[in-house]
Amino acid sequence: MCSSDLDFGMDVPIFEQRSIVLLVSNLPEELANVTNIFNMVGMYGDVVAVKILRNKPDCALVQCAKPHHARQVRSNLDQAKVGGKKLCVSNSHVESLLNKRIPEDDELQMDFSNSRNHRYRNHANAAKLTKNLGPPSSTLHVANLPDELSHVEVKDMFIERGFTVKESKECGANGTMALLTLPDPEEALRALAVMHNYAPEGYKFKNAAGLCVSFSSSRKQEHHSFA
Repeated sequence: MCSSDLDFGMDVPIFEQRSIVLLVSNLPEELANVTNIFNMVGMYGDVVAVKILRNKPDCALVQCAKPHHARQVRSNLDQAKVGGKKLCVSNSHVESLLNKRIPEDDELQMDFSNSRNHRYRNHANAAKLTKNLGPPSSTLHVANLPDELSHVEVKDMFIERGFTVKESKECGANGTMALLTLPDPEEALRALAVMHNYAPEGYKFKNAAGLCVSFSSSRKQEHHSFA
C-alpha cells in the first residue's frame, strides 16, 4: 500500500478506513506489558487503551485514537522485528476497548485515554511527526534531557538497561538532545519501547514523563555526523 493510499483513503477498504482497534501479536515476552506496548505503538499513533489477551500473553488489542493512527501503526510495525520475533499487526473487528470501565488494578489492560503522553496530541506535533514518519531505524533521537545530562550519560543510561549503543552524538540547541546509534532497527525498537518516558530518580525533566525517544529520520542524521 502506498503512502498516498494511507493519506487519502484511496483503495483502502471501508472497514480499514474506520478501524481503530488493532491486534498486535507475536510480542516478545519483555515487551508484553501495557506500558511498553503503549510506548512502541504510540510512536506511530496515539494509544487510548491496551488489553493483553489472558489466554495469549503474546497478543494484545490496542485501540488508537483515530483510524489514520491505526493505519500508520500497521504500515510501520507490521512484520517489524523485535526481541527475536516478527510482529504481526492487523485490524480487529472489536469496535472499542472502552465500552466498559477498565479496572485500575488489572495489569493486563489499561485505559490511556487521558494520558498526557500522546505524541499526536495537537496538530503541530502531529504534522511534524507525520512528516518524518518511517519504519524503525537503528538511530534513536532522545529529547527532554535534563540540563545536567550529556549525550554520553544518556548512552550509558541505555547501556545500563541492557542495550548496545555503538555511538552517541549531541544535537539540538545547546546539546539538549541526543542521537544514539544501536546495532540494528530491531534493538532500537526494543529500546524505544522500554526507554521512552523513562524518568530515573535524581534528574529534573522539563516534561515530568521523562526521556522522549523516537526514531531519527535519515534527514536528521545527515546533519549530525557521529564522532
